[in-house]
Amino acid sequence: TADVISHTAFGSSYREGKEVFVAQRELQYIAVSTINNVRVPGLEYLPTKTNLRRRQLMGKVRGTLMAIIRERQAAAKESKDYGNDLLGLMLEANASAGAGGQKAAAMSMDEIIDECKTFFFAGHDTTSHLLTWAIFLLGTHPEWQQKLREEVLRECGSTGTPLHGDTLNKLKLVSPYLSHHSEPNNALTSDTHFTCEL
Repeated sequence: TADVISHTAFGSSYREGKEVFVAQRELQYIAVSTINNVRVPGLEYLPTKTNLRRRQLMGKVRGTLMAIIRERQAAAKESKDYGNDLLGLMLEANASAGAGGQKAAAMSMDEIIDECKTFFFAGHDTTSHLLTWAIFLLGTHPEWQQKLREEVLRECGSTGTPLHGDTLNKLKLVSPYLSHHSEPNNALTSDTHFTCEL
């Protein structure tokens, strides 16, 4: 899932994005492992092994994201293109808000970094749950597993062929299958914004 999230969020800055993802997962582990510790005011400022590691990881995440953002902004000054990944779309919207005289609507660097962090945390669980559920359903419905396998081999070729957006868009069965089964209780959910009779 780190691969999917890094590519979606940062596109060409994939390696750096993956470093951020790994560091954030470790930060999450540290937070969960200390949740039952006795809270003593000021304890988080002591130079314990855990506190030092937490600060180091937080600095690494912030520094890496800041470098990716600054690199993207510098490249956009020359090419006038921020890219079509999540970071590029955020930076383009932010630049448009700032250029349109709406400085208050533009996000600060800290806000952009926080948005990237949030995307990593939320995206990991969502992606892993989708993949787990899809694998479960494919295991329980071998006829669909065969249909989807045939489509992937037909459109993408043999193993080792790099995938790209154009190839993935040709998958007429896989995309709807994943979209339809993205929630375990898809058939049971219903959103209404007004009273209705079923």
